[in-house]
Amino acid sequence: MRSLAIHPLSHPIKASVEVPGCISYTIRALTISAMTPGSVKISNPTKSDDSYAMVTILRTLGIAVEETENAFIVHGTIDDVEDKGYVLDVNISGRTARSVLALLTIVPGIKTLTCKEAFKKRPVGDLVDGLRQLGARIEYLERECYLPVKISSSKLVQGSAKMAGKLSSQYFSALMMIAPRVGEIEIEVIGEQSSKPFIDVTVATMKAFGVTVVNNNYHHYHIPAGEHYKNPKEYIVEADAIAATYFWSIAAITQSTLRVLHISPNSAQGDVAFVDILKRMGCTVTKNEKEKWIEVIGKKNLLATTVDMNATPDSVMSLAVVAAFAKGKTIINNIEHLKIKETDRLTATFNELQKIGIKATMTNDSLTIPGSKPHGGLITTYGDHRMAMSFAVSGTRIDNIIIKNPDVVSKAFPKFWETLINLGVAIEIFEKNNIVLIGMRGSGKTTVAKVLSEKLQKRVIDLDEHFVKKNGMSISAFVEKYGWDTFRQKEKEIVDDVSLHNNCIIATGGGVVINEEHMLALKKHGICIYLKTPVEKLLQRMMINPGDRPALTNKQNLAEELQEIFNKRKSLYEGFADITVLTDRETPEEIAENIIEQLQ
Repeated sequence: MRSLAIHPLSHPIKASVEVPGCISYTIRALTISAMTPGSVKISNPTKSDDSYAMVTILRTLGIAVEETENAFIVHGTIDDVEDKGYVLDVNISGRTARSVLALLTIVPGIKTLTCKEAFKKRPVGDLVDGLRQLGARIEYLERECYLPVKISSSKLVQGSAKMAGKLSSQYFSALMMIAPRVGEIEIEVIGEQSSKPFIDVTVATMKAFGVTVVNNNYHHYHIPAGEHYKNPKEYIVEADAIAATYFWSIAAITQSTLRVLHISPNSAQGDVAFVDILKRMGCTVTKNEKEKWIEVIGKKNLLATTVDMNATPDSVMSLAVVAAFAKGKTIINNIEHLKIKETDRLTATFNELQKIGIKATMTNDSLTIPGSKPHGGLITTYGDHRMAMSFAVSGTRIDNIIIKNPDVVSKAFPKFWETLINLGVAIEIFEKNNIVLIGMRGSGKTTVAKVLSEKLQKRVIDLDEHFVKKNGMSISAFVEKYGWDTFRQKEKEIVDDVSLHNNCIIATGGGVVINEEHMLALKKHGICIYLKTPVEKLLQRMMINPGDRPALTNKQNLAEELQEIFNKRKSLYEGFADITVLTDRETPEEIAENIIEQLQ
């Protein structure tokens, strides 16, 4: 497993930044081009996992798509699709999934639309219902309202459809885009339309291809009869406003001056309004419509704010990180739909803020973030590119921010890390090939380490044994002579040494987790396994084998001491763990097999 450490900027910087083309515009342009006669050149597209998922599906359907250095050229149309069976994989791309699902209802053949396991948690039921109202024949193959599905219709009938607006604007965009190939379509929004700016992006893209959508205040959409896509020959994708938020955020928290190029202040992309939030927080913002750029200058003392981000959920994480450095409590409201993105971004953002020392609170549709002094932490990305990029921002200001699985940025911004480096941000990439066992004394770390060593052919390093060997006395004797503070200082030397080793199994002392610096060093090259054991079981084992274990508290008996220590360390073990394994009902052999299975 790869990880990445970010080292903070030594001083404020002044620079211009180019971000990729907007992924939302790219997917829409590819979808519409496949329904437009003649060859369409899509210039400055995002070349990422999401866009390649869309291109691959079009090619699988027999629609010719050429790729050049800075363009996709769609030569074919859905009229080229043959009447046969197709299996089409959207990977984990939500935009592709919703766009393609609608498109497949109006092409020949029996089409199976599938996805990677992670996307099977994201609903498509409202879109399927809307398409069925227009005559689509769609069958769920596993779970109701989720991919995979089988689509057997090849045309729809004009008419009206109703869909709930709460979950995703992508359902509405998908229906709108195929409408010119169907006839007159009316779409009614039940409840409130979420992510309204993405509707604007769809309407703007369709307009560029000659089709008018009547938007009745986001409650009702009408595509009149007789509308047909016209070939613009070239469609130029503007810069991605969501990608821009990461760099505007860096400017905000580091007092830097960063200008994002090729983006219109009047863009239909709702996330250009992110700079207006930063302005309220104290930043200086300059917009240039003529030259198409937006600049942010950060200030030393950022102020908290309260904001409704229902329209721009993808930049919530960026604001959350900026808010961590602001004075006061920032409240982000109306973001319930954040929970059905690539991951539950509401909970994920809350969790990672805790790791950097920000005691945020969360409700079903809001985050409250008290600005403070964030510190380093190991950031879990949940397979979500936006979690990786937004929390990377914090690393430009504070040290010891480590991003797990940084390659997830390939989903929408493959050159993100390269762009940071070009700005002068120091980045260190390393492989995690150590296994680090943590847990209470008596949880079986040493025994399990030896079993894993035999199975995986990795060398074992036991931190307690290493300490004894290096200092020439037992831990009990050392603590009795020098005290716990000196022991922890010596333990740091051991950890610093051991953390530089590779391809090892490291059995730690029970208290190593109380020092975050120790754990960050060990986790830099290691996957952390928490051997979770109930206190009753720990007590039972220690009564049988007392071992060399000095007292940690002034409690009268071992049971009380164990309970107090467990209560203090439980959250630390859980917070640092990549994998948690219960050890009270399994043999060391079974525990080792469980660990190996989860690692795989």
